[in-house]
Amino acid sequence: MGVIHNIFREMKKNRVIENYEAKHRFIEPEIYKDLKSRKKCMKCKKKFSGRIPQVHHKVPVSKGGSNDKSNLLALCKKCHDVLDAEEGVGEKHR
Repeated sequence: MGVIHNIFREMKKNRVIENYEAKHRFIEPEIYKDLKSRKKCMKCKKKFSGRIPQVHHKVPVSKGGSNDKSNLLALCKKCHDVLDAEEGVGEKHR
C-alpha cells in the first residue's frame, strides 16, 4: 500500500479527512500501472514521447466518480489541462 496510503490512514485517524469512504480509495496499483504504461494519449492519440501520462477522472471523485478503470483516462498534460478547464477544476486537485 505504501507511504501515501499510510499518510491518508493517519489523516483519517486524526480526523483530518472527514467521511473517508470507499470512493476515496486509491487507484488500484494494477489499474494505475496500466494507465501509466500507455504509449498514447487517450484523447488526442498523440504519443507521449517519454513523458509520463496524467490520470484523469471522467467523473471527479468529488462529484461521486470512482477510481474504477472505466472512469479513468491516461492523458497528455495538454489534454488534461483542457478537460480540467472545461470542468472548472484547477491545479489544486492534483
